Amino acid sequence: MDAVAYTDSAVISFVTENLVPLRIMADDPVLRSQFKIKWTPSLLVLDSDGIEHYRTLGFYPPEDLARIVHRSAGILRVRIEAAGAEEIARRSRGTPRIANRLLRRVRDFAEVKADGVVTVAVAAEALARLNVDEFGLDDMDARILTTIIEKFGGGPVGLGTIAAAVSEDAGTLEEVYEPYLLQQGFLERTPRGRVATPIAYRRFDITPPKKTDGGQAALFDA
Repeated sequence: MDAVAYTDSAVISFVTENLVPLRIMADDPVLRSQFKIKWTPSLLVLDSDGIEHYRTLGFYPPEDLARIVHRSAGILRVRIEAAGAEEIARRSRGTPRIANRLLRRVRDFAEVKADGVVTVAVAAEALARLNVDEFGLDDMDARILTTIIEKFGGGPVGLGTIAAAVSEDAGTLEEVYEPYLLQQGFLERTPRGRVATPIAYRRFDITPPKKTDGGQAALFDA
């Protein structure tokens, strides 16, 4: 909980004076299991005995992330236009850590290609070269969704099967990638497994399979 993510001075003061802030990366399986982290980002408040008193889950809206990007740009002495900050924020998966990482990558691109100034066009081109699309989806997101669509008919398909198909740990898929895909409406969880939504099909310009009266994908057209 650093000053980049928490920009309100009153919040910073309260956290500093009353809490011991710790950041745990979601890819640490031991700590992830210990604290039962099923969604990122997560904020937990524990007492000195380790008893949890509060938990909140969720993503930052783009307007809040844009302010974080602006603040970080000031710290890094990056010249950035408002529209450039908004473009980075829009593709940052609602997460300050990702916003700051993308800002640094865009800064490097801008220094080489645009005299160090981050405009909306510069940000869009840099992020496109990093394979981060307008929705904030990266290569792994695309692999997950296209695998479900192309190999498993859009689902439902089990998490373990998806993990094997994309060569990734099932826990990482569930706790790092899935939350954002669910929140953005690209993926659904059902009792039978994960299902790609119509939004996912549109993102990859794929025609969804026809449905039978029971709602299942038809194997053959009449």
